[in-house]
Amino acid sequence: MPVQQIKKYVFGYGSLVSQESLRRTLKHPIDKVDLAVLNGWSRDWSILLDNSNGKGRYELEDGTVPKYVAVLNIFKPSASELPKNPNGVLFEVNEEDLMFLDGRETHYIRKDVTEDIEADVDGIVYAYVGLEEYKTLYKNSGEAILAQSYLDIVNRGLDSIGDKDAKKFSATTIHSHIEAKPTQYVDCSIVVSKEE
Repeated sequence: MPVQQIKKYVFGYGSLVSQESLRRTLKHPIDKVDLAVLNGWSRDWSILLDNSNGKGRYELEDGTVPKYVAVLNIFKPSASELPKNPNGVLFEVNEEDLMFLDGRETHYIRKDVTEDIEADVDGIVYAYVGLEEYKTLYKNSGEAILAQSYLDIVNRGLDSIGDKDAKKFSATTIHSHIEAKPTQYVDCSIVVSKEE
């Protein structure tokens, strides 16, 4: 008798709510996306990415490259804090999908959050939680921006699942003092050859 494989899911709460973004990473569309809530956790903008390193970067409209870009994170609040219970999406993945996602989410670690998911699931649920080394960069938040193009990806993903959830996203996210600025994402892995 064949061994039944345990189903695996990912809880997306930031750019992973976007099927457009997921399709680029996984190289295939996601068949089904369900709404979910992560109980006992909170969502904030506590991860700062060094915008000068990596396969791509965010640029301001004038071509300036900000030193740091703040992105979303989830964390378990202390006993004295009330959790925000962030909303998001749940989608099924296979081992190859997880490999691609792990390669993309290099500032995070994949954790089992099955016990905390408020949704009907028949398997293991993972979420990507920010690594401490990137949270400690938050002391440099004066040199950081919120990239509008990152926010747009999140908002488009939320729009696709309904305005009610877009509003819930705002209500279940700790707001940041870091300013959102118009940006474009530049893929630095593409080398453009110039004719002499």
